[in-house]
Amino acid sequence: MSTINQFTTDPLVFMGGDWHVGVVGIAASRVVEETWKPAWLYSKTDDIYRGSARSIPGFNITKAMASISHLFISYGGHKGAGGFAFKKDQESNIREGLQEYINKEKKQTSDIWKSSITYDCEIDTTLLTLNLVDLLENFRPFGYGFPEPL
Repeated sequence: MSTINQFTTDPLVFMGGDWHVGVVGIAASRVVEETWKPAWLYSKTDDIYRGSARSIPGFNITKAMASISHLFISYGGHKGAGGFAFKKDQESNIREGLQEYINKEKKQTSDIWKSSITYDCEIDTTLLTLNLVDLLENFRPFGYGFPEPL
């Protein structure tokens, strides 16, 4: 996360590394949790960079990629997550294009860019037991649209 912290003023996290393409989606999800910013992480293992994107609730990550579709070799997904590939010489163009798109979106949807915690109900602390924790584990996997209980 220390490398990500150098981009604190950016409206997104867009970065690549010598990572296995199979783990970038999981890592992108963690980055979004930590930074409350849409994240595009990608593997820089050859001339074609491949990666995964994850979003914050309310921001359509695939629509953001569609806004600069001409810069990608391929992309796809849904509102909350997606995959993509691009030629390495497009890296800075894609970062700039996504930043521009997000900055426009922030002006129209300023409320989604503030981290928040929502909950459906409160539970009396006397009901919090290890049995309840075990029961909640049966509901996995948690993720976009089905958040983990707090």
